[in-house]
Amino acid sequence: MRKVALALFAALSFSPAAIAQQPAWADKLFGGETTHDFGTVVRGAQLKHSFKITNIYKVPLDITEVRVSCGCVRAEASAKVLQPNETATLNISMDGRQFIGSKTVRVFVTVGPKFVSTATLAVSANARGDIAFAPSVIDFGNLHRGQTPTKT
Repeated sequence: MRKVALALFAALSFSPAAIAQQPAWADKLFGGETTHDFGTVVRGAQLKHSFKITNIYKVPLDITEVRVSCGCVRAEASAKVLQPNETATLNISMDGRQFIGSKTVRVFVTVGPKFVSTATLAVSANARGDIAFAPSVIDFGNLHRGQTPTKT
């Protein structure tokens, strides 16, 4: 009976569910910033954010794969290989035309090649159709302190 209980405990301890609860070591490459919330935005807004990724390890790391959980987000790393202590950016673009309401998208960044780990990032926004800016662009040009420009 004791051996059965020990075998059951070992099986549950090393199950995929138990392993999945542990944060990936690749998350450390992002210095604790693994989420970004754009907040409430106008539907159709083109949103951009850059996550800083730094190789904190003593071996070069390859960014082997970057994938997203939704087609409304594109993600691209500025470098494919990070030498020790080298920093790059992971540029995120979120297309507010492709969703209405609150949206959270996961970005998976896999590094390797010898030891493989996948960091999970999250970007979110709330695209609202009842918000509008008119005109959508105002350009006052170069201004000096104290000026009060107007546009028609």
